Amino acid sequence: VLVPKKAVVSDAGSSFVWVVSDDKVRRVGVTLGRDFQDGVEVLQGLTGGEMVIVVPPPGLRNGEVVTPTTT
Repeated sequence: VLVPKKAVVSDAGSSFVWVVSDDKVRRVGVTLGRDFQDGVEVLQGLTGGEMVIVVPPPGLRNGEVVTPTTT
């Protein structure tokens, strides 16, 4: 699975992304692989097809209700 680099957040040595499901957001830990020009490979944590927040706003919390948009 390939995600935009901007979608990956690092915290205390761990990496995660924010995934939207049923209009709620949840933090998902990921294991990263190869780095590409605009994206990064996710080896574990995502299966593909998930809606990932590309530019997560500061202060986002698990379970928060969001309104998904696509670009």
